[in-house]
Amino acid sequence: MGTDMQNHADVPVIQAAAARWAEAFNRGDVDAIVAMYTDDAQLLPDGSEAITGHTEIREFFHRLKDSNPVQTIRFSNFELFGTEPVITEHSEIEIRDQDGKVEVRGKQVLIRVKQNGQWKIHRDIWTNNAPVQAE
Repeated sequence: MGTDMQNHADVPVIQAAAARWAEAFNRGDVDAIVAMYTDDAQLLPDGSEAITGHTEIREFFHRLKDSNPVQTIRFSNFELFGTEPVITEHSEIEIRDQDGKVEVRGKQVLIRVKQNGQWKIHRDIWTNNAPVQAE
């Protein structure tokens, strides 16, 4: 954990929110994913324009799900920085295909905002590492 958030009471809450996001992605539940973002959230994917708001975010994840229907995602090595109501989260990403083969390794930075007692994602940016080597 980043030193600012190392002992913060919400660290397990934020880690649980990341786990819920991964679980929703893994089961293809786009509506559950979208609900974890602020109303004016932005996705800032590698090689793309910004994707803004729930409608565009929903469309993005539906297209992703349709193009790669069976993938699983896992986040690891969390670092959290900042103070309530806004924190920055950095983690590593691993995406596997239906056969369990690693397709993508990358990293992400989230800006989370605490709204009505919940840590919502306000900005979500990610990049891919170099091409995955054969396992």
